[in-house]
Amino acid sequence: MSRICVDARKLADFGIGSYVSRLLMGLAQTDTSHDFLVLARPPDHDFVRGLGARFRPIRATAAEYSLAEQLALAVKVHRLQPDLYHAPHYVLPASLPCPSVVTVHDLIHLLYPRFLPNRAAAIYAGWMIDRALRRSERVIAVSESTRRDLVQRCPDRADGLRVIYNGVDERFRAASRGGPHAAGANELRAGDSSARPYVLNVGNPKPHKNLDNLLRAWRLAVDRLEGGIELVCVGAKTDTPSSLIRLRGKLGLEDSVRFVGHVDDEALVDLYAGAVALVHPSLYEGFGLPVVEAMAAGTPVITSRGSSLEEIAGDAAILVNPLDLRELADRMVEITTDPARRAKLTELGRARSKAFSWPKTTQQTLAIYDEILSRSSAPTA
Repeated sequence: MSRICVDARKLADFGIGSYVSRLLMGLAQTDTSHDFLVLARPPDHDFVRGLGARFRPIRATAAEYSLAEQLALAVKVHRLQPDLYHAPHYVLPASLPCPSVVTVHDLIHLLYPRFLPNRAAAIYAGWMIDRALRRSERVIAVSESTRRDLVQRCPDRADGLRVIYNGVDERFRAASRGGPHAAGANELRAGDSSARPYVLNVGNPKPHKNLDNLLRAWRLAVDRLEGGIELVCVGAKTDTPSSLIRLRGKLGLEDSVRFVGHVDDEALVDLYAGAVALVHPSLYEGFGLPVVEAMAAGTPVITSRGSSLEEIAGDAAILVNPLDLRELADRMVEITTDPARRAKLTELGRARSKAFSWPKTTQQTLAIYDEILSRSSAPTA
């Protein structure tokens, strides 16, 4: 029996949090003899305990992206003495008593350092990614696109990189397409008895999500749309950035753009099922989970060419240049006014989404654990 330590401090995050929670739930449902020591913030300890007797929450409160976390994590892990350490984000402690696996979701902090708060944060991110590539036994990339970015940064580690795609929750596949009257839409748009049709955007409103250009493109499209359709943006865990609120007002879109903030998984399923389409014009993604979730729910998708989004969507989505406002506007008009095109994309999307499943992600990750553990426990000559 081996003990595996998993850094789950990002359980509450929007994207990586989904990855960590689904991986842990998958491991809990898998027949394995491993025990899991889960580094988590106190509010997440009940979730970890609920996974079963093989999962033990370990208090971890060090601030992220700081030298303090390096030392605090190192001390904690040395006390725990696990057989393997998994960093589902690229942060490794200053030292480890065991082999490690690192998951890299994207290189957004290196490719777009202007999105970080300061130069020190960019330097720290680059240092941590390079360190993870050098010191870990295996690096998991969540797409071929991310793997290519990593190989370009560190060609010597190409053999140690493995691509394991994220999955999609089965609840999205079970979603019933209900048009604009889906329960989640009505609940989150209380007071709007007209239940207007809507195009959906899902994701934290960070700069690379390109929401400012989405609003500008919506301004170009909205007068050509029928039935009072609106744009519903989901994802902000706190308040929607004031810059987006101001831009919405400047463009005169108060009546056709709705920011609804963070929603739970059940409501999100309903929102996908009720949407005319998902529009996800991100500038860069390591995977693009909303695209797969929408396709699984049968929701037509408009997304960006380039990075991983084209790889993940395949031929099951409309692809656009995310910086071409006219093209984005035209495609949104097209998807909302052409039922036959929507029906075809629904069919293609559901088929494409079957390539992604959390059980497959879990099994492939567990295989890497077992590979490293068997090698580290093998007797030396």
